[in-house]
Amino acid sequence: MLQVAIYGKGGIGKSTVSANISYQLASEGKTVAQIGCDPKHDSTRLLLNGRTQRTILDHINTGDDSEVLSIGKNGIYCLEAGGPEPGVGCAGRGILTAFDFIEKEDLLPEVDVRLYDVLGDVVCGGFAVPLRKKYADLVFIVTSGEFMSLYAANNILKGVRNYDRGTPRVGGIILNCRGNEGEREYVSNFADAVGLPIIATIPRDPEFSKSESKGCTVSESSPGSKAARSIEPIVRTIIENLNGKGTRYEADPLDDDDLDKVAKGIPVERKKDRCDIRRDLAICEKNTLRTCGARSPFGLCYDIEDSDVIVHGPTSCAYMFSQSYDTYDMLCGEISKRKSSERVFCTDIDDTASIYGASEKLRSLINERLSSGTKIVFVVTTCVPAIIGDDVVGVCADCEKENPGHRVIPVIADGILNGGASQCYMIGIQATSELIDDDILPEKGLINLIGYYKNTDPVARAHDDLEHILGLAGLRINTLIGSYQTSERFSKMKRASMNIPFAESKLSEKCGRYLEGRFGTPYFPHHVPVGMIQTEQWMREIGKVTSMPDDEITKKIGSLKEFYDECMEGIRGKTVGKTTLIYAYESMDISWMLELSEVMGFKVIEIVCPTVTKWTIESDVMDNIKDIPIVRDANLNILKERVAELDPDFTIGISAYVSSLGIRTISPDSVGPGFRSMADFGKRIINMLRLEALQ
Repeated sequence: MLQVAIYGKGGIGKSTVSANISYQLASEGKTVAQIGCDPKHDSTRLLLNGRTQRTILDHINTGDDSEVLSIGKNGIYCLEAGGPEPGVGCAGRGILTAFDFIEKEDLLPEVDVRLYDVLGDVVCGGFAVPLRKKYADLVFIVTSGEFMSLYAANNILKGVRNYDRGTPRVGGIILNCRGNEGEREYVSNFADAVGLPIIATIPRDPEFSKSESKGCTVSESSPGSKAARSIEPIVRTIIENLNGKGTRYEADPLDDDDLDKVAKGIPVERKKDRCDIRRDLAICEKNTLRTCGARSPFGLCYDIEDSDVIVHGPTSCAYMFSQSYDTYDMLCGEISKRKSSERVFCTDIDDTASIYGASEKLRSLINERLSSGTKIVFVVTTCVPAIIGDDVVGVCADCEKENPGHRVIPVIADGILNGGASQCYMIGIQATSELIDDDILPEKGLINLIGYYKNTDPVARAHDDLEHILGLAGLRINTLIGSYQTSERFSKMKRASMNIPFAESKLSEKCGRYLEGRFGTPYFPHHVPVGMIQTEQWMREIGKVTSMPDDEITKKIGSLKEFYDECMEGIRGKTVGKTTLIYAYESMDISWMLELSEVMGFKVIEIVCPTVTKWTIESDVMDNIKDIPIVRDANLNILKERVAELDPDFTIGISAYVSSLGIRTISPDSVGPGFRSMADFGKRIINMLRLEALQ
């Protein structure tokens, strides 16, 4: 069996050419199947007496038992893939689904030639399916003497080249004339430049329109006409290839400069050393998207405990999001929270929805949740709705208008366009900020804490000094931005006199700056401290903005030093002579680790920082460290080499991989604000050093 793909710009005449090829092949005694791969679904019309047949995608959408395989003139098997409604869904995804359906249902019998009639304006992954070697042995490109037609032809050659990697599969160019002056020369210039023959020139002949008005091909109605004879070279080429004797050519598309010359009618010489313009997938670590864009906005919405969150996407996305938060709640002992199954819902987008759209399904689910008594619904989009073009914002606005007193807030977190979790974090902040009451006035001594998270380590939670430190500074927490709370408490965010980051984080800084600009609440740029050095600096900075007298600040710092000394008493000098390697992101404030090394006596011999991807929020925190070697942009192999060469007694590492290197390692995740959890971390190091390293 020979599989042939006919590509070309929309409206260029592919369907007419394809139907005539099929008819003539069948007249030569070949068994033929023609498959239309264009949303217009008119490829096989001339083989079916002018009748437009039912498409595969219509069949899948309605689920009825209507036949999708028709028998046309000369016994030709006819199929139409079809497509979604204009402006809805993804036509390329529809082609993929149709091809899967053909294979799964085994729709076509064995034939001599399968001919695919394919739209070529956009060679996306769906429309490029027939370019794959599994489906096409021979590719023809239909073009006219117009630049946009040649532009599409060049794009098709790019698609062929991306799949072929040097395998000849192009049969040549079919010139379907529009009757323009110099048309043959214009197309010949392009054909010569890409090294392809013009295997057939189809005239602009009224016989074509006459036959089409009768619902048949010109090859049937006027078999001896000039129009019908113009198809014969294509048929001969196909039969030669079917017999293993035809010539096939490599795809060698033009670059932008040469294509521009073609547009201007300037002769383009064939380049033997033309640069390879194929596009390969980027697999460099720096270019890899490692996180889901919708995950962090989902978390921010989920933290509003009396809201429902609708994930507009596949079931797997909703499961991944909710499962991670259920696990976190379990580790933190939060058994009183509403389960995710009670407040996380999903539109369950599948292949069908990606083709036909899922706006109405979303509308139905929103109204269902509002009818259940929920007052606030967040709709978090994943990648798929953005691809298929669902009007999520419009649906949310309609539902909110139809349900007075309710809020339906769209969270457009498409990771394809907006990046990973770090980049989409602010989308969640902006969405949840819609709940904030802008009329509330600030109160002295109240603060909002940005990015607070409850530690999953119960010992660390018991040793959290946050309230003690805030209390000495005369501060109380108003709202936890990015933490579990009611919408009522969150709405009163403006009661606070400033926003303070819980930990060193560029995301917290972006959040604070955004809220400052939108609501006027000042951002205090110093995170809640860990260790004495950070705490003293923090107290002095907080004193400036709260107008606390210097002598009072000094007194409070003195009381903190006494508390600090008590905490450190049991670990001071306990690891003298020991060495460690710290594996940490450049954006981490590790000053408390260095302080701990001074207290306990161990030496930090090197700091290794993981590769920073383009999706990572970078920071210059490490630039302040002058007396310790720092290895930046290190992958795990480099980490392994550094550990092997330096042979530290233990490592402080952010990755579980470190423990596989046969060396004692401890994660800093358990350390919270203040001194007690830092001291407990020191005790853990002491206990760890008493154990034999894993080999």
